[in-house]
Amino acid sequence: MAVAWFTRGGDGKPRVLVARSRDSGRTFGAPIEISAGDPLGRVDVHVFGDGSLLVTWLEAASGREALVRARRLTAEGATAEDFTLDRVSARRRSGFPRLDGDEATALLSWTRPGKPGGVASAFFRLGR
Repeated sequence: MAVAWFTRGGDGKPRVLVARSRDSGRTFGAPIEISAGDPLGRVDVHVFGDGSLLVTWLEAASGREALVRARRLTAEGATAEDFTLDRVSARRRSGFPRLDGDEATALLSWTRPGKPGGVASAFFRLGR
């Protein structure tokens, strides 16, 4: 089990954190900061069957744009490089990117507002 969240903390610096539980949510380990830029929030997390995680969030870009960002964490807590999936509006109309999946795969979907607009998706498999 894992939980990921957006915070400004006591110092006002925006960040995305993730914490893992190895006892079905009774206790959680120390939070790990996974965002490196200027996160806006809209966080989601998917736990794979091997215990690794995929965390997604929106990050501020230029003007009124945001980036859909993602980062993998291994079951042991090592983090991979974060990466950008798409450039979207930073406004609420861009919605909240959402993850779903099973033991070895995850599907991320997010809104592309405007014209032509629509829904974009990315598919993730373990080992890639």
